[in-house]
Amino acid sequence: MKKHIFLFVILPLVFSSCDTEEPIPTYTLSTSISPIEGGKIAISPQSPNYKEGEVVTLTPEPNEHWVFQNWEGDASGSTTPLQITMNFNKSVTGAFIKRNYQLTITIEGEGIVEESIITNPSGREYPHGTTVELTPVPKEDWIFESWGGDLTGSEAPKTITVDKEMNVIAKFVSLPTYPTGSEFGPSGPTIVIDVTNPSTGKTWMDRNLGATQAATSSTDENSYGDLFQWGRRADGHQLRTSSTTSTLSSTDQPSNGDFILIQNAPCDWRIPENTNLWQGVDGVNNPCPSGYRLPTNTELNEERLSWGNDNNATGAFASPLKLPMAGGRNVGSGSLSTVGTFGHYWSSTVSSTKSLILGIASNNAGMGTYLRASGASVRCLKD
Repeated sequence: MKKHIFLFVILPLVFSSCDTEEPIPTYTLSTSISPIEGGKIAISPQSPNYKEGEVVTLTPEPNEHWVFQNWEGDASGSTTPLQITMNFNKSVTGAFIKRNYQLTITIEGEGIVEESIITNPSGREYPHGTTVELTPVPKEDWIFESWGGDLTGSEAPKTITVDKEMNVIAKFVSLPTYPTGSEFGPSGPTIVIDVTNPSTGKTWMDRNLGATQAATSSTDENSYGDLFQWGRRADGHQLRTSSTTSTLSSTDQPSNGDFILIQNAPCDWRIPENTNLWQGVDGVNNPCPSGYRLPTNTELNEERLSWGNDNNATGAFASPLKLPMAGGRNVGSGSLSTVGTFGHYWSSTVSSTKSLILGIASNNAGMGTYLRASGASVRCLKD
């Protein structure tokens, strides 16, 4: 009997499928800042590529003095943090703006403060870093004394850089009212004798224009000198006994030597006004001797600051300039006032419809504004 041998061959079974697994798409996300100094954007999670449908959180981080404004590019609005779903390559920009700060001005006394940059009635808000010039303008019979709060000193005008919420105090003090003083006779030619203040290094005439001598006291009548209307030459109007007229001048040099009276704003003896008078040694109508000129507001204030703690008539007389309290002349009536109790010293600096003066009283002194048709003293500075 034959034996049959069976061979079994095991063949591998191969299964195949029509189903294939597709790779998941990925996308890129790029961010930018506008402007570049505004800040940065925090991204979570951070990755060079994001799977389709993945949610990414963007959080703006402003630099100091900046605030986030809105999203641009493939995102919009101002929601923070922002969540975006990655379903295509995206580019998002974060826009930042400089922070606005409020500048609050508090008035003590009677006056206003003019701002050279736009006035915002809703709160005087300025972008960070804005420089603002502040000019104190006292009401009539008041003078500016000093700054307080985030400003110090008494320089006027004064600049301030708004880099935070700021509060500035402008302090004005009233001038005492005194009876009309005695009138003095016409002055002769003013002798030119120099005096130098070692603190400022400036050289001045040792007496007021029109004075017959340097002051021997704050109330030395011979040292008072003449009272000029701002911008006029020495044509006789400056004499304390000069006649008056209500006829305004349409030229820089009136045809007469009368003291010109005026009752209405802008209270200038010239119509229209000319703010270019008295500017420098070659300035139109410069009343000072050759080589001398009217001081600027800053130069007068530097002299006042050199008095130290005696910010009053005592300090004025103790200074090398020995400034007396020579009084003034009223713009409306032409009468003399505050003679022996107050001093008004013109600068060449203008402020709106007025000009700046150094005012000196028995208890204080400061820079302020004065109507240009008023009569005030002139102390000449060597150029």
